[in-house]
Amino acid sequence: MPKITCNIQVMNEYYKRKLRLLGVGSETFFLWGARQTGKSTLLKKIYPRSLWIDLLKSEEYRRYIDILNIFARKSLNQKQDL
Repeated sequence: MPKITCNIQVMNEYYKRKLRLLGVGSETFFLWGARQTGKSTLLKKIYPRSLWIDLLKSEEYRRYIDILNIFARKSLNQKQDL
């Protein structure tokens, strides 16, 4: 069986060219892919100063659900006042 080698530097350059990611502040987007393939690592390298929200952490998920519920209630109350 032939030995397969991979030059990480070459692969990094390849993916930089193939992925045309948006500039910071332009839009939101989803990056889909298999687990443990480097999606988060890639994004943290490209967008080092961006806000990260990890909804897989149960505390963080609950916090954002609570905020969403508060926003929804306030929004509904304001509509009723109109």
